[in-house]
Amino acid sequence: MNIENTEPAIPLKKPFVGIWIRILSDFLDIFLLSVLAFAVTFVFRDHFEKLGEKGVWVGLLITFFYTSLLHSSLGNGQTLSKRILKIQVLDLDGKPLNLNKSFLRSLVMVTMVYGDNIIAAFGILNYPTFQMIWLLIDIILIIGVFLLTALHPLKRGIHDLIAGSIVVRVNQYNEGILKHAADPAKVKRVFIISLFATLLIFSGCLYFFAQNRDSLTPYLELRSVIEENTHFENIDIVHNTAIFNNKKTVQLNLSAFLSKDYFEEEEKRMTEVKNAVQALLKNGTLPKDYSKINLKIRSGFNIGIASFYTTVLYQADPEGNITLVGGSPALKDFLKQKK
Repeated sequence: MNIENTEPAIPLKKPFVGIWIRILSDFLDIFLLSVLAFAVTFVFRDHFEKLGEKGVWVGLLITFFYTSLLHSSLGNGQTLSKRILKIQVLDLDGKPLNLNKSFLRSLVMVTMVYGDNIIAAFGILNYPTFQMIWLLIDIILIIGVFLLTALHPLKRGIHDLIAGSIVVRVNQYNEGILKHAADPAKVKRVFIISLFATLLIFSGCLYFFAQNRDSLTPYLELRSVIEENTHFENIDIVHNTAIFNNKKTVQLNLSAFLSKDYFEEEEKRMTEVKNAVQALLKNGTLPKDYSKINLKIRSGFNIGIASFYTTVLYQADPEGNITLVGGSPALKDFLKQKK
């Protein structure tokens, strides 16, 4: 009596796609979108400069609709890069995603990719409570997208699990093979590992902030003071310490964005720089024994998938004397045009 084996044969080449091919696919899509964005921003540069760094919304929306529409049934689950690599996004039944599922999947991805830029552009991280909330969300998304995808038996990340999707090679979807590979015990272990990694990283970050709270607080205060006295945006302040000829030197480094309206005219730009330096000197929370303040002021735009900046560098001594020390190549072209 012949007994027929009903178990599905496992092919040498599994139908689901590993993380490295998916990362390559994402990089190709970013490259293609960036080429298009640079061409558009080159033609309409003046309009994008009015948006400044808040223009990151443009890149977010372009990326969101590009991936949402093409990963759905409208694009047969394939962006341009996935067509090149012959892979596609499907639901667990082997059909292309509907728009609702595809939108949800893309929302997770653009939140991870653009979240930090959006938050920085609109100054939300000035609030410590929100910093902690966003830090946890960021860690969950990064672990969920990369670690979970790498370890999951079916290579499904958090975005796939939320949307009910899977990435497979074209024309190789096989429900029986997928069910055979989806070992519940392995899936459980992967979730436990991902949860442990998330808690470990988040706890480490909390410990770091707790240990350095006293040293970080003055810089939050300095940033608030500068925001109140200037038109600078997205301000970042750090200090570095160096030993030269057995002498300790401390420098305060400030970088900030300045809109085109205040950056183009040298007089307006210098007024903003002077106001920033005076605000720092009067605040009284500067590092002890600092030797100079380095200011890196940028202007231009950032839409996430394309950016253009003109940068000016200044130095100020403890007495408040300011010196122009350099700038980006674009600044030289800009100054030539003004002359």
